[in-house]
Amino acid sequence: MSKKPNSKQPVREHSLWKTVTIPTVILVVGFALAWFYLQRLDRLRNQPAYSKPQQVAVAGKGYTMRLSFAVRTTGADADWARSNSAALETVMSEALQTAQPQRLASASGMQSFQEKVREDVNAKLKTDKVQEVLVTDFLYASEE
Repeated sequence: MSKKPNSKQPVREHSLWKTVTIPTVILVVGFALAWFYLQRLDRLRNQPAYSKPQQVAVAGKGYTMRLSFAVRTTGADADWARSNSAALETVMSEALQTAQPQRLASASGMQSFQEKVREDVNAKLKTDKVQEVLVTDFLYASEE
């Protein structure tokens, strides 16, 4: 008796190859896409984000001060800064009321004021999300 060649064997091997390779490729591509997406998301969260500028004005004996400021946070904390804009404005207003106008007119005085306000904001709001306070405009008018 002669043996008939089994014609189903090659089909089974070809089918097994497809069954293993295609899902493996799909999994590898899926993991690669997920990894790239998570890396991009992490990079966006760590990028600096700046709040919308806010204005604060105070008047004292014989002078008026007005400034615009923005805060720098990470991208992950940008929503926090937006939702706490009123509290940020209150802390800035308090700091401006106690500031010496002549000192703010100097570059070093303004820099130390910005650092103090950053520390005050983080302390009063019990956070560490504010990385920097930036005074964008400063106006000082004296009645003398």
